[in-house]
Amino acid sequence: MDTQQIPFKVTAVRFVRAVEAFMTSEVGGKAALMFAGLVALFLALSGDEAIRRSIATRLSENADLLGKDTTVTVTDGVAHLWGTIDTEECKKAARVAAESVRGVRQVVEHFSEDRR
Repeated sequence: MDTQQIPFKVTAVRFVRAVEAFMTSEVGGKAALMFAGLVALFLALSGDEAIRRSIATRLSENADLLGKDTTVTVTDGVAHLWGTIDTEECKKAARVAAESVRGVRQVVEHFSEDRR
């Protein structure tokens, strides 16, 4: 049968029925659970953990901070930067990198100086 001759409403109704049949089947139920799990994972990663990962990535990509031992924690959008940083320029680079990440409300530095 040529699909161009089937009215859209009939095709849409058949599609909805097929989806309903799939979702009520055992496989469809498992697919729905998997989808719910993926949504939960996405929501978990879109909060503080996603912010922390973004900051850590930006710090690792910054040439001024290569070889610096830094740690990032994020709680309710407040980023805490830890590590041994030897210059004010490096501290500023770390702060700017963290502040540029969407979702960061504040940056708190806990740096110690490199005494080499």
